[in-house]
Amino acid sequence: MTEQKNSIKALWLCSWFPDKEQEQNGDFIQRHAYATSLHANVTTIHVAPCSPSKMGTTNIAVETTTSAHLDEHILYYKKRKNTLPHRLKSVCQYFFQYRKWLRQHFRQNDLPDIVHAHITWRDGLIALWIKRKYQIPYVLTEQWTIYMNDGDAGFNHFNIVQRMLMRKILRNASLVLPVSTQLGEQLKTLFHIDYKPIGNVVDTSIFQYLPLEKRYEIFTFIHISDGSKKKNVEGLLETFVEFHNQYPTSRLQIVGLHPNLPIVHQYKNQNGIDFIPNIPYADVGQKLAQSHATIVNSLYETFSCVIIESLSCGVPVISTNIGVAPDIIKNNNGIIVETNNASLLSAMKEMYNNYNTYLANQNPIHIQYSYNYKKIGADINEVYSNIIQSKK
Repeated sequence: MTEQKNSIKALWLCSWFPDKEQEQNGDFIQRHAYATSLHANVTTIHVAPCSPSKMGTTNIAVETTTSAHLDEHILYYKKRKNTLPHRLKSVCQYFFQYRKWLRQHFRQNDLPDIVHAHITWRDGLIALWIKRKYQIPYVLTEQWTIYMNDGDAGFNHFNIVQRMLMRKILRNASLVLPVSTQLGEQLKTLFHIDYKPIGNVVDTSIFQYLPLEKRYEIFTFIHISDGSKKKNVEGLLETFVEFHNQYPTSRLQIVGLHPNLPIVHQYKNQNGIDFIPNIPYADVGQKLAQSHATIVNSLYETFSCVIIESLSCGVPVISTNIGVAPDIIKNNNGIIVETNNASLLSAMKEMYNNYNTYLANQNPIHIQYSYNYKKIGADINEVYSNIIQSKK
């Protein structure tokens, strides 16, 4: 990597980030940090509770990882019991330790040019505090599905104080950077803010095109997820059983579900279905590239990295109308379906019977160009530059 001169100094406040407790928590934010560090000097900070067994005798611990133009810091504090008084103490400790660390960091490293908060709640509160105390502008990347969900996990489920604070955080950002147009429009409707969509990244060294002759011999659909409710894996499995009865020379691979989940036990002996537990990221890329079509059956999403990863491999996608799907599934490179089994079944039949049409319309080079590390990093750095210039 060539040495950067006069680079922007960006401080990232990461509500989600991979840590000891959740190794894949916000890994897409970490990839965003790598991308941005190709163009700017990035310092990330993530503050998280940690179980006493992993903390040892200390109450506070900081892990630091340093690479070219990227410093990653994780500040751990000892997790408390799950009672109301202990939860309140934990929240207080979270903000106290966060601000203490930042004050020390600013004394040792000077102030950043810009702050970049990731996820409005809770680190957006810290970004708002920095703006008011130090007059440093902030941008906000949002990826949370709460804005797309009207149910128990939706935005309206938050109490009135939290909703008020989240509205204040979003409206005080110099610019909001949702990961998809669909999410941006929802935020605009809820909060009347301006936005610029900047998507997640695809690691083009992992998600690469494989010619048809190097893919599985059996026609293979693949689904990659943790099996959470919003992924609607149950609907997918029900549909595939019906599909497989009509097309027995087919297979469904489901990657990422924990072996002890009830739905795995329910379907593990079903013909044509293979459950593959959590595997390394590079192995996911290999499984994906060897497959014939990817299925994303989510009820709601803000982006869905699996879609760009699949198209980067030249693998057609069947997806519900979520996240980035309406932006890039078009011109017969995949199929957008309704959130019901009948629509999914019809699309699976269409993909199976007319596969060569969908394969011929793949454009992995375009996807790789649009979502690679360098391109996404440049888009973020351009936002920084415009905001900083506007202050002068």
